[in-house]
Amino acid sequence: MVSTGTAFDVLKIFGFLATLGLISWVWVEVASRTHYEITHRIRKEVREVVVGVPFG
Repeated sequence: MVSTGTAFDVLKIFGFLATLGLISWVWVEVASRTHYEITHRIRKEVREVVVGVPFG
């Protein structure tokens, strides 16, 4: 006999997938902001070295 699962099992699976999606979204947001800050800092330093003018 094959068990079809209960509504509670389905809710647990959806909860797990929602949690996984939220963790993934937060990870992407943090990585995106970190990447922006690092590239902005590198551009600023390179411009200061090359041009000799402070960059915003």
